[in-house]
Amino acid sequence: MTDPSQILSKYDGHYFAVPRKLSSLTEKKHFLKRSNAIRDQISALSEGMTTIIVSGTNGKGSVTSATAFLLQAAGLCVGRITSPALTAGSTDMVQVDGRQIPSDTFAAYLNRAVQTAPDGATHYMLICLAAYSYFRDSGCDVIVAETAVGGQFDPTVPRRPDFSVFTNIVGDHSEILGGTTQEVARHKARIIGAGSTVVLGEEVNEEARREIQRYAARHDASLRVVGPCVDQPAPSSGCEIYRDAKLWISDTQQRTPRYQRPNIRLAAAVFDAVLGDKAPDLRIDLASCRGAFFPSVRFDIIDTGQETFVFDGAHNLDSYRKLLTSTNEIFGDKRLAFVTGVSNPDNIEAFEATFGKERCIFVTGHNPRCLNRPGFLDYAQVDLGLLRRTIDAEVFVVCDLFLSPKLKRKLFDDG
Repeated sequence: MTDPSQILSKYDGHYFAVPRKLSSLTEKKHFLKRSNAIRDQISALSEGMTTIIVSGTNGKGSVTSATAFLLQAAGLCVGRITSPALTAGSTDMVQVDGRQIPSDTFAAYLNRAVQTAPDGATHYMLICLAAYSYFRDSGCDVIVAETAVGGQFDPTVPRRPDFSVFTNIVGDHSEILGGTTQEVARHKARIIGAGSTVVLGEEVNEEARREIQRYAARHDASLRVVGPCVDQPAPSSGCEIYRDAKLWISDTQQRTPRYQRPNIRLAAAVFDAVLGDKAPDLRIDLASCRGAFFPSVRFDIIDTGQETFVFDGAHNLDSYRKLLTSTNEIFGDKRLAFVTGVSNPDNIEAFEATFGKERCIFVTGHNPRCLNRPGFLDYAQVDLGLLRRTIDAEVFVVCDLFLSPKLKRKLFDDG
C-alpha cells in the first residue's frame, strides 16, 4: 500500500491550508472557489453527524482535543482533525476515539480524495476530504475539527457546522488574515453557518467579540459566552479546575498550566451545549489522562531524573507570555532554559524578549522554512549532553509545534 506521505508529496507546492501569497483578487477568487467546492463535499460527507469547528489564534488544538475527549468519555464516537501535521504521513491529524488513522487506511482515503477533489486542491484539502470520508465510514456521532488558518478559506469547515467555537483572537498570519484584530475576527467568523450555535471563550476580547456577534446575528446563530470565570479550588485538595452539576475536572498533580484552564472551561461549555440534559456525570483527573486530554506536544512534562523537559506548542508572543507565567508557577525557583526553532525574525525577537537572551537556545533544521542563523544549534547534533553544556538549567522548556515532537523523539526514543 502506498504511504500517505508519497501521495501528499505531489502537493508539496500547496502544503499549507492557504497559500502564503494570494497576491491578486483573481487568485483569491480562484482559491475561494476551490475551497468552497471542498466545503460542499465535506458538508455532504458529514450529514447526520454533529459538527464542531474550533477557531481562534491560540488554544485551538487544546480545545479540540479536550472537547473530543469529553464527548468520547460520554459514550459518543468522535472524529477529530487537528493541525499542523507532526508526522511525515500526517496520520496524527486524523483520529477516531483518540486513535490515529492507520497509515495504509489513510493512503486509501487520500487516493479516493484525489479523484474527487477540484483541480488545484491543496495538501490540506485532500486531508480534510479523506478525514471526513473516514469519519463517515467509521460511524462517528460527532466531528471536532480545528481550523487551519482563519475561516473564510478553510476547508475544515462544512457549510453549516452545528457548533462554531472561538478561543482567543489576536494578530497572527497577517499576510492572510489582515493586520488588525477586527480583520482577523471578521475572517475567522466565517466558519459560522446559518443556525449554528456559537460558543465564545472567555479570552475573546471585546473587539473580536463584537465582530463575531455581528456575523452570528446576520446568520441567525445562537450565542453562548463563557466566563470570565475565577478558578474555584476544591477545599479538600486544591486541585479542582472545573465543576458543574455533571462534570468535574481536577488535576491531583497540579501540573496543568494556568493558560490551559480557559481552554478546559471552553471545552466544558461545548460539552454542555452539545449534550445538555443528556450529559452523563463525569469525574476526570488530568493526572491520569494528560496525554489523552491534551495533545502531548502542546503541554507535556517528562522527568529524566536529572532535569525536567516541558514540551509546548507556543509560537507567538501571546503564547510565550502565558507559558512563562505557567512554568514559573509550576516550577518555582528552578533554573529554566527555553528551546525553540522559530522560523521568522519577529518571533525570534519575541522569544528573546519574553524569556531572556541568556536562557534561550535556538535549534535549526526542524522545518523547511527555518532560518539558518548564526548561534542556532544544529538539530542533527542536539542531545542531552549538548543541552546541559549549553545552559545550566534544571528545566528545559521546548516550544514550537514542529520542533517539539521531533526533539522529544530524538532525546528520549533514541535513548
